[in-house]
Amino acid sequence: MNEINLKEFEFDEKLLENVRLFDEVLAELGEPPLFENEHFLPFLDFPITSHYLVVETKSSKPNTLPITIWFEGENLRIDIDQIPETFDWAKKQIENHNNSVMELIRNLFSGYVLIDERRSSKFIQIFDSNGNFIDCQSRNNLFHMITGRFLFRFSDYRKLYLPLFKKR
Repeated sequence: MNEINLKEFEFDEKLLENVRLFDEVLAELGEPPLFENEHFLPFLDFPITSHYLVVETKSSKPNTLPITIWFEGENLRIDIDQIPETFDWAKKQIENHNNSVMELIRNLFSGYVLIDERRSSKFIQIFDSNGNFIDCQSRNNLFHMITGRFLFRFSDYRKLYLPLFKKR
C-alpha cells in the first residue's frame, strides 16, 4: 500500500486554520505537526479533498484513545472511541471558544479518558495529565432505548485510556 503524504495536498485555508489548532497543541507537547506526525494517518474510507480531510490516531502504545478528526471546511469534529460527533464545532464556535477547544484537544492527547457504557448510555470522563477531572459528557443511544437491544448485552463496557503523548 502506498503511503499518503498529506503535505503534498493543497488544502483550503479554512481547513488549515483548524489543522493549526492541532499543530499548536502538538508543538506544546514536543510533537511534530499533524501532517508530519507518525501518530496520525488519513482515514482512507473518505476521499481527501481541498476542503475535506479525516485523520485518525495510530499508536503502538497500548490503551491509547482512538481519535478520529474530521476537518470539514471550516468545521471541526472529533470522534473518540467510535462515538460519532463526540465533539463538534462550527467556525464561529471555534473562534469564540478557541482556548477551550485547544484545552480539550490538549487533554485528549495528554490526559486520561474514561469511557463507561451502561445499557444505552455512554459516559465520557476526561482527566488532565495529572489525573484531575476536567469534563464529563453523556450520550444516549435512542435506537437501543427504542428497540431494547441493549438487554441482550452480557456486560457493561468500561475502559480507561492512557495518554497518547506526555505533557512537557
